[in-house]
Amino acid sequence: TYNIEEGSSQKIALNNSILRIIVADHYKFDKEDFYQFYPLSDIDLIITDDGIEKDKFTKYVNLVNLK
Repeated sequence: TYNIEEGSSQKIALNNSILRIIVADHYKFDKEDFYQFYPLSDIDLIITDDGIEKDKFTKYVNLVNLK
């Protein structure tokens, strides 16, 4: 995220979750940003479209592609 306050609030929400799921289209991946608030290895599942390089991320997290 580009904003420390936003990233901090997202981190709090994820820390208090039983299951950590991120829903994002492929445009959100492979981008440089100012602040990394959560490592992919701590996420349980990512739901995204089929524009992502699946093999690149499945070593870190379970991935579901929607068409």
